[in-house]
Formats: sequence, structure tokens, C-alpha cells
Amino acid sequence: MAVQLQLMDCLSDPKVIEAFLQADPNDGKSPLQLAIETENLKIIKHLLANGAPIDHFDAQYNSCFHYAAVTNKKVILMLLEQSTSTLNTKNLLGQTPLHVACHKDRKECVLALLEAGADVNITLENNGGGEPGLVGNVLQKHSSEFSPDDIKSGGTPLHWSCSQEVISALVEKKCDVNSLNFDKRTALHVSIK
Repeated sequence: MAVQLQLMDCLSDPKVIEAFLQADPNDGKSPLQLAIETENLKIIKHLLANGAPIDHFDAQYNSCFHYAAVTNKKVILMLLEQSTSTLNTKNLLGQTPLHVACHKDRKECVLALLEAGADVNITLENNGGGEPGLVGNVLQKHSSEFSPDDIKSGGTPLHWSCSQEVISALVEKKCDVNSLNFDKRTALHVSIK
């Protein structure tokens, strides 16, 4: 509540600082993830300075970088000063923070993640067997809960990119332009469609 209401005085109380390690029991979101989501740089800085864990995952296995991927470059840079350990981690949908930033067409976030070393060749598909794998199984079992626009049939961040600037940045980072999504389409096929 202190983060949501931006109560800086309260956030300095030692008892509240202990709570930085606790997540919301419903969605698993940490106070730091909430601060990132609201793009409150002052609170993010305060939480990080007081030991809020950057490597926390919410109930959907979203890291702090997943939350930052739809905010701005400043938030990403603040997190990068602490750690890069979860930079390429997939959430339960198989998305890395780079997938999220590309899908939401957050150009400055894409560039910041790429500069930090985000892997441009991580796909949502199962490596090898041609089956969608865990992510595909989740989608098939819960297909009514996911928007096709959000998933876009898997693939790499290149499959999800909506702007020339993002596509150029990914190509410069040597992403695999021939990588296939669940439908066995390259990013070029997806773009043409």
C-alpha cells in the first residue's frame, strides 16, 4: 500500500523495509515490481537501496525486467545497476523481457535491453521436436484465457516487432531471421501476413 500510495516516509520505517521481501499473496507481485509498474523512479531507487530483491518472480514468473520492459529506459538502467541475472528469463508464457518490449513496441526499452545483452534468439517454441512444448501446452489448455495478439504464435522478439527501428536493432544484434514460430513461419511471413 505504501508503494501504491507513494508514502515515502512510511517506506523508510524499518518494519516496512522488512516487508520489501514479501509479495502479494494473490498475484505474487513484489513491492519493487509494483513500483516499476507505476514507473515511480524515486520509490524504485529507494526500494533497491534498501535491499528489495530484483530477482523476484510474480505468480506468472514475470521478473522485474518483464515489468520494466513496458516502462522506460531509466527504469531498465536502474535495474541493470543492480543485476542482469533475470534479463533473459522466460515467464510462464515463454516471453523474455525483450519479447514483451518488442510486442508492446517500446523502442527505447528494446534498445536498452539489447545494450544490456538481452538474447535476441530466444524463442517461444520448443527447441527441436517441432511441438510447441510447455508454452504450447499451456496455450492449448487455456486458449480462451490468452489473446492471440499477445502470443502471436510464439517465435523470437523479431516475430513480435512492429517498427522498423526495433527490427533494425534486432538484426544488428544478429538475431536469427530464419527462426520459426509455432506455425513454422519466419518473422518475414508474420510481417507479410
